[in-house]
Formats: sequence, structure tokens, C-alpha cells
Amino acid sequence: GKPLRPYNFLIAGQHNQTEYEGRSLDNDLLNTIEPEQSMNELSSTDFPAGKSEQALLGIARKTGDLLTSESFAVADRRAAENIARQLAKNAVEKVRHELSLNIRNAKHLPRDLAMMIAHDVDAIACPFLRVTEVFKDEDWQSLVLTVSDRARIAIAERPSMTKRLALSLAELGNSEVVETLLENPEAPMVGPVCYTVLERFSSEQATLDKMAQRAEIGRAHV
Repeated sequence: GKPLRPYNFLIAGQHNQTEYEGRSLDNDLLNTIEPEQSMNELSSTDFPAGKSEQALLGIARKTGDLLTSESFAVADRRAAENIARQLAKNAVEKVRHELSLNIRNAKHLPRDLAMMIAHDVDAIACPFLRVTEVFKDEDWQSLVLTVSDRARIAIAERPSMTKRLALSLAELGNSEVVETLLENPEAPMVGPVCYTVLERFSSEQATLDKMAQRAEIGRAHV
């Protein structure tokens, strides 16, 4: 059959090629994508070559729109994932940052893509790590070991967190990470987390004060 046209992932279902969910696509963006290119060509390592920064930012936003939507065909989604991988490798930090912001709320992402963003520089990794729900608990254990302290702070700010992840942050994070964890009302302050904090930061009064402010601390020790 015909090769998958790379602009397919930028348009919704039966919409006209110059529309995307009722909105007009930027003509400059459309001009950066050649209809005769196959997906393999677009997904090659040369994909970003010759594209302006503005065009790549637009592609990052459209890719994010698709990856956070639940109403696109599997083929279009796979195409978007391939393009996202190339954007995540782009030398321009602004492009990678735009991608991170636009896919951080996606319910499903390929693990390699998510890990690539999670291990990028802090300005790109932190907004993603703070909210993404694509990682399993085992992935979080690996990430806490390998990311920067600033990225650990972002993880400690998450609105959802398992007991295991909270314990890992308490075991490996510096005082700023742990204080952020203590300030997060969604972080489970179970016994093992409390004991670890007390053992590691017994001489850090600021940390102990924040720990004392947590209403469930007393219940965790009962």
C-alpha cells in the first residue's frame, strides 16, 4: 500500500488536510512537511534538518495534541511517537522543552521516549516528571537513582505518589528534596518514610519542623 503520509498525524480523522480539530493549521508548518515523504523518511535521523525552529515548535505542539488525545487511529499515533522521538533528540533545547510541555499529560507514551525526556536537562525533565503518569513503580525507582536533585524535587511535588516512591525519595534525596516531600500533602508519610527522615536528618531542624507539621505523622507511629 501507499506509505503513511507524515501529515496524517497532524489532522483529525476525516478533516480536511488544512484543518486540525476545527482549527486551521499554520501554513508554514504544513510547508515543512512534504506529502510525498514516507514515514520512514520523516522518522530518519535527518528529519529535523532544514526545518526552522518555529516550524519544529509547531510540530511539537501538534504532536502533543495527538499523543494526549484518545480519538486517533493507532497508525497516526505510532507516526506521532516516531516524530516525538526525533524531536526529543533535537539540539535546540526550546524544541525539546515544547515537546515536554505538550506530552506531559499523555496517558500513554513509549517507555524509551518518556525516559529520554525524564533524563534531559532539568528545564525539560522537571515539568514532565512533576505530572506524568506513564511510569510504573519500577521505573520511578530507577529514575530516583539516576536523575538530578532538581528533578527529584519535581518528583517530590507530584500530586500522586506511592509509598514506595516516597520512601525512595526519603532514602536518596537531599534535605531540599525531603522537605519538598514533607510539604506535599499527597505524599504518604507512612512509618518507614518517617523513620528514614528522622534517621537521616536528625540534626536538620528545618526538616524536623516540616515533619512535625504533617498531621498524619503521629498516626504513622501508632
